[in-house]
Amino acid sequence: MHVFTYGSLMYRQVWDRVVAGGYQARAATIRGFVRVRVGNEVYPALLRGPAQSAVPGVLYLDVSASDLATLDRFEDAGKTYGRIPVSVELDDASALDACAYLFLHPDRVDGSPWEPERFEAEGLQHFVNTYLRDRAP
Repeated sequence: MHVFTYGSLMYRQVWDRVVAGGYQARAATIRGFVRVRVGNEVYPALLRGPAQSAVPGVLYLDVSASDLATLDRFEDAGKTYGRIPVSVELDDASALDACAYLFLHPDRVDGSPWEPERFEAEGLQHFVNTYLRDRAP
């Protein structure tokens, strides 16, 4: 299964600590969703949005069932995030079916956009130190 990522998992220093396999990655976009900040956290939420809204991200191809199960645990699937089917647009305008993790607690978001540049500058190292401290690089 292909996995669309839009937040911390877009970054290899996070992705590679979570999954065991090596996967091809492609730039991709999903439509009909928004990416927003979660309260005081450095990671984002994916929520359903207007049809014309777009979220850029990274698509990992052919993720194994065991790594998908690991991602479900990492994303606290069913409690914090829910894995949902999405249609992903690639840079060449082709589309692929994939899954993404939808945030299940819209009451916890602050509504402001989550900015990758800000995460890289201010949040990435904190995320790694906080959420991945027990995972080898």
